[in-house]
Amino acid sequence: MVAERRDQRHGDTALDDEPDGAYLRRVLGTCRPTRWRSGAVRGAAAVFVGVLLVVAEPVRADDERQRQTLAGLRGVAIVVEDVNPDAEKDGLTAATLNADMQQKLRQAGVAVLTEDQATRAPGAPHLYLKLSAMKHGGGFYAYHIQFGVRQNVILLRASRGIVFATTWSAPDVLGTVAWANLPSIRDDVKAKVDQFIKAYFAVNPRAR
Repeated sequence: MVAERRDQRHGDTALDDEPDGAYLRRVLGTCRPTRWRSGAVRGAAAVFVGVLLVVAEPVRADDERQRQTLAGLRGVAIVVEDVNPDAEKDGLTAATLNADMQQKLRQAGVAVLTEDQATRAPGAPHLYLKLSAMKHGGGFYAYHIQFGVRQNVILLRASRGIVFATTWSAPDVLGTVAWANLPSIRDDVKAKVDQFIKAYFAVNPRAR
């Protein structure tokens, strides 16, 4: 299930003024929920996903304007946030997700920077993955993936107002998955990395 929103923690500016009701109808209308044998479990899964949707707000993701902010990047550092202890115990670890992201970027020819290298690079670019996974006793996780590039930008109204903000993002992923299949979320993350790679090379030449 795909949705578009802003990251509340860092106060990114929403780029769309679509009414919340229309947004939720569009999101729910495109949902393809996991199949469950129990109607009660299906209902609980819907409630859990609904909780994740409460704070969701619409923004445009991976459009031409956002892609232009990737031009000239020499690489990105990787940050993986919010993988909770339950998910780690059930086989989805931050270390594994970080390794998956690094592998795909390097294979595609995108430099992976250390934290020190990113700090010294113009804009201090970071590729962020935020994974929220809520475990339910009915045998499933409800999860929410946010994925984007954050870097230092200057506010036009304040010549010295430098802030760390999201300048490019992929559409969010909202869904449910059985406990035993939790590691399959790695495929969702890899798909987001592929989307970033495509956007990156749309505005940066490939090395020869």
